[in-house]
Amino acid sequence: MLDITFDITALFILLLGAICLFFRRKMDKKILQLLVFLLLAEIVFCLYSIFSYGIRIGLFRIDFYAETLLLYFYIMVLSAYPYLMYRFLSVYTRHEREKRKRYSIPAVVTILLIVLVNPVSGILFRISSDGTIHAGEFYFLLKLNWVCYLVICLAFLLKNHKILGRGHSMVFLFLILLGDASFLLQPLFPVYKIANLGIAFSLIILIIYFYYVDDTLDGLTGISGKDGFYRDTAAMLAEDTQREYVLVRSDIRHLREINEKYGFETGNRLLIGFAEEMREHISAFGTMGRLSGDNFVSCLPRDCFKEISPTVSVKTTVKAGLEFQQINLYYGVYPIRDKTMSIDMMCDRAEYAMNSIKENYLQHLSFFEEGMEENISEVRFVEDNMFTALRERQFQVYYQPIYQLETQKIASAEALIRWNHPEKGMISPGKFIPLFEKNGFIGQLEEYVFKQVCYDLNEWRRRGLHFVPVSINLSRVEFDDNEHMKRMSGILQKSGLPNQCIHVEVTESAFTQGTEQLLYVLEKIRCGGTKILMDDFGSGYSSLNMFKNMPVDILKIDMRFLEKDDPYKRGRDILYHIILMAQSLKIPIIVEGVETQEQADFLMRQRCDQVQGYLFARPMCEKDYAEMLMKEDLMREKVK
Repeated sequence: MLDITFDITALFILLLGAICLFFRRKMDKKILQLLVFLLLAEIVFCLYSIFSYGIRIGLFRIDFYAETLLLYFYIMVLSAYPYLMYRFLSVYTRHEREKRKRYSIPAVVTILLIVLVNPVSGILFRISSDGTIHAGEFYFLLKLNWVCYLVICLAFLLKNHKILGRGHSMVFLFLILLGDASFLLQPLFPVYKIANLGIAFSLIILIIYFYYVDDTLDGLTGISGKDGFYRDTAAMLAEDTQREYVLVRSDIRHLREINEKYGFETGNRLLIGFAEEMREHISAFGTMGRLSGDNFVSCLPRDCFKEISPTVSVKTTVKAGLEFQQINLYYGVYPIRDKTMSIDMMCDRAEYAMNSIKENYLQHLSFFEEGMEENISEVRFVEDNMFTALRERQFQVYYQPIYQLETQKIASAEALIRWNHPEKGMISPGKFIPLFEKNGFIGQLEEYVFKQVCYDLNEWRRRGLHFVPVSINLSRVEFDDNEHMKRMSGILQKSGLPNQCIHVEVTESAFTQGTEQLLYVLEKIRCGGTKILMDDFGSGYSSLNMFKNMPVDILKIDMRFLEKDDPYKRGRDILYHIILMAQSLKIPIIVEGVETQEQADFLMRQRCDQVQGYLFARPMCEKDYAEMLMKEDLMREKVK
């Protein structure tokens, strides 16, 4: 009875594996097909063992020729099983593509012997009239087939262990040894069907590990994730050293707005559809993956890279529920010249090319150029050093005074961040602020700046200085993070400062690109007594219709309106009418970037409220700004 018990146990294990496959179907189709084949092959093993046991005890009656046919089918499937396991390995790593036929030889030869030679000679096995199976003089060839694939798989693991990683290599090694050893050692345990049970256990572990533990496949779209793409691409490039390849980064324009307007389910359907498009067009000759969000990547031979569509297909948009809408894409392409370069660095280069056209809606494709190399090294440096800089307080808050133009007195100040690196010295904010907004570090930096500003304000108050409000710049990307805004509010409350001590600056582009969440948060801040400044007014694409609904207390205009590059001499007139409009709306206006006395005189004639610029004061450290406040206090005392 133990004989049939092992087979029934194995069958239940296999049914559990089938259930796992059913509930986790979003996978690479080739991998899924191979797992299904492996599962079906082992189910055939178990069913045949159970069926043959039923025949022996008289539970079933079957014609001798039908029983012989079933036996032949069983042994053919048994001989193909180790090859299927090897195929799973090779497909999983996308390796050995050109040598696939060579490694199928042991299985093909064995099956040909079973089908063509054994029925005539019985050299492998034969079945007597009473249903008893007898081993032939060359029965060992069936086992030799398994031994061959055991050696092939072990050699494959040894060769590709770096690509697979230690964890995956060890799991594969265990599963291969478990399945093969249980089959090869079966003759030592004739009463117990350890072969079926061992193979069943190896399959269920394989399914559970690579479907639920393995993080190299993207759970939403079913294509490779970041680690899987890196592994697959490294294997493909290492195998094909002669062919030229390109790495392509792709992104969906305005996916965030689609999610906000139509919901995340619609956005997810769009991502799944786009991944299916990639699989349909690329899987035959290249690799593909989803790195994060709407960031997709692919690697394919250069001669297969053709002009790609600037939009998502109509079929995909319809499936996503976005009928009659055009969803735009943009791409960055890195032609691979050095195949020994890390895939991560290749992706960086393609991403840099892609980002170079992010705001250019007339262009959807950009190639990486050698001149971009320096910029990538700068990005790397910033990302590698940003946490250390925050921890070691390399980031310093500077203050630039804002003056009341008529009285020449300090009316407020703007807090500006500076990075004083111990080796590189001062690093321009233009080199790290945009990157921080992109990688999410800007939130931590804003909290750091806010804490320092609150500390300095309290320190000036303790020293009895007549301090003025300080404006801090907030990034648009952080307004959607409720927890970040709560922490910012908590910092102000903990400081004990009145809300009027802080002004919040938000760029005009943030208003025009912003969401209802941004306007809601700003209105809430404004109701608490904190003034809202719109920075860079007039430099973006806001309309007067939008402006009338924006929660703004003060406008900031850049002196670029008066730059020399003004062929039609309209800059002064535009600036004049903006000032006039603000005065009519009783909104104070600050003109920044004032660098010459001529500019200051012009603004004085236009009755501008406040100014900021190098003509009056440059950004300065806290110590110098405190001394400036102290001097103003002394002058007030003299006037009194």
